[in-house]
Amino acid sequence: MTPSPDTAPGSSHIPTLIVDNIVPGIIVTVVGGLILTAILSKRFRSWLWRVVKWPFTIRLTTTERLRAREEKGWHRRQGELDAERAVSIAQPRWSIRKVRSAERPNVFAILNAAEDAVARNVEVLADSEEFVFYDSARFEDLSAGRGTGFDGMVQPGGRLLGVTFRIVWTDGNDDRRQQDVFMSRGSARAGGF
Repeated sequence: MTPSPDTAPGSSHIPTLIVDNIVPGIIVTVVGGLILTAILSKRFRSWLWRVVKWPFTIRLTTTERLRAREEKGWHRRQGELDAERAVSIAQPRWSIRKVRSAERPNVFAILNAAEDAVARNVEVLADSEEFVFYDSARFEDLSAGRGTGFDGMVQPGGRLLGVTFRIVWTDGNDDRRQQDVFMSRGSARAGGF
């Protein structure tokens, strides 16, 4: 066999020792440096930390733990609602009077005299021995000083002792409220407006 021109004495080519040993060493050093830089970078460390701690964050959820979490969440939300409701909101000042009208003698007016009180889904109720409604006494919105009329007739019990109306409404916190409003027997007979 004859020697190849690369290994022949006096050849001008780079010896295979350099190509076989030094170039791979440089490549390994550069790649190792890049890996070391990546390991030391903050982003890589945070990712690595998440990967390492992930198995330790897995927990079995039993029905007791689930119930306890739900109850804790319910109590926290209930506390928030109680804090919201603790801030006092204006309540309506209701009045009911008979309206003087020759055309319609049995008209009554309900008025919310509070200027900043919210009252939605208002319903007026009364004992049938004191007052009978001719139409539905339900009103969508009687907030902030609004009023409206409804038809009905005072019964003998109301003429004798007066009429107690029960007003039921939804306030600004979406809570259902009720209040009794008394119309004296004199107001029931004579008319107030």
